[in-house]
Amino acid sequence: MFNNYIFLDVFYEDNKLSFKLPFTGVYNAYNALGAIAVALKLGIDRKTISETFDEFKLIRARDEIVEYKNKKVKIKVIKNPTSLSEAVKELYGELKTKVIFCLEDNPQKDGDDTSWIWDSNLKSLAGFENKIYVSANRLDDMALRLKNAGVNPCLIIMDGDIKSAIECCYYDLEEDDTMLILTVPSLITDIYKILKK
Repeated sequence: MFNNYIFLDVFYEDNKLSFKLPFTGVYNAYNALGAIAVALKLGIDRKTISETFDEFKLIRARDEIVEYKNKKVKIKVIKNPTSLSEAVKELYGELKTKVIFCLEDNPQKDGDDTSWIWDSNLKSLAGFENKIYVSANRLDDMALRLKNAGVNPCLIIMDGDIKSAIECCYYDLEEDDTMLILTVPSLITDIYKILKK
């Protein structure tokens, strides 16, 4: 779950070129493939492309991994059906990850319509056997959406206070477990403040 790289094999002019990229996520892979294709077409060599990716840093909360009290925490932004659908795909068959969904309806920031969660594909969560925490002011909607997706209601923990949800999730982690926080953009700053204290 928390590998911080992906491998890409690119076939170009009868050559197989392999790249190790310092990030994860299917859309990051698509973007990287586009950049590689343009670079190769411009005549940039594989070594230069690889070195450029080695120096690449993801922007905040886009699959970013941070340390919190000696545990790894991955933070992903969810803001539409596609981002939510892709984020939960990582959890299919995952046994060592506990999740926190943070959903709010702040009209000044993300807008007050959170109905997009119903347009997302959460099939990969059906049968998920770890606890899932839901927090922020639309936790009821998120909990109902998870239940509708087939998540066992006994595994859904509702806590409206994000700091409390993070703390409870942390103390629930077993030795090799990791935490994934899926959050709307307007809560990112608050989450970082909690994790950095």
